[in-house]
Amino acid sequence: GSYGGDGSHSNSPAHMCAWSKEFLGWVEPTVIDLESLSVSILNVEENQDQVFKVYMNGEPGPEYFLIENRQKIGFDRYLSGSGLLIWHIDQDIIDAKRRSNSVNNDERKKGVDLEEADGRADLDSNRSNGDSGDPFPGTSFNTLFNSSSNPESASNENVDSGVAIQIDNHESQIISASFLLKPDLYVYPAMRSVAYDSGVVAFTISNVGGGAMNWAAQSNASWLSIEGEGVGVNKGELYISFTANTSQDPRTGSVLVTADGPEMAEIIISQTAAGEW
Repeated sequence: GSYGGDGSHSNSPAHMCAWSKEFLGWVEPTVIDLESLSVSILNVEENQDQVFKVYMNGEPGPEYFLIENRQKIGFDRYLSGSGLLIWHIDQDIIDAKRRSNSVNNDERKKGVDLEEADGRADLDSNRSNGDSGDPFPGTSFNTLFNSSSNPESASNENVDSGVAIQIDNHESQIISASFLLKPDLYVYPAMRSVAYDSGVVAFTISNVGGGAMNWAAQSNASWLSIEGEGVGVNKGELYISFTANTSQDPRTGSVLVTADGPEMAEIIISQTAAGEW
């Protein structure tokens, strides 16, 4: 912070990160412990209590995320970008390495790690000291942080953390975000139209919520078949084959995708009559 965030303004020291402020006792983060919660996050420069903590799988432990809204105002005015900073904290690593000043000497398992929104990991490879792609949504317009995103919300042991953060609005200095601690099934596209001849179509299955989501697909039409096992965890591709339509009438069939809990989605496939494209 002594060089202003851009390395050139020592007279405007940038704010310390959320973990440093928590460690020094300057802030007491608000713990998010509900399955789903929408929060309007004010800038931390003018609202020092606006730091949020999300534990992995919603259970207090040594590994968690700290979230803060940093804007280019006040002492932060020379930052390279504005937005939501998501810090991945591993207290076990901090405790083991703090005295030797090596908390972040292993890029694969840091004690205090900034989740770079653009997924480039420039800080790990020393390609930059921070840029406008690091805050969410950043230059990559990344509005989702979960088990399927890049970067992903897994633990340092590459175990699903059960945490998902969706940025709903970032048009002003106030950032609206939803904290999701349960799976949320999303299928794209939800509907396809195909010609009368036989073929295969692909659909993307995603978990846009938190936690690990097991999903499975089942055809409800005799002319639609699931390629492969038709199951997956979180994000995956679903391939559906269809036979040729020899009838003079178009037809419509569906495939049901079910996931953990009450989550389900119906895929609709419409096929033209014989000889029609």
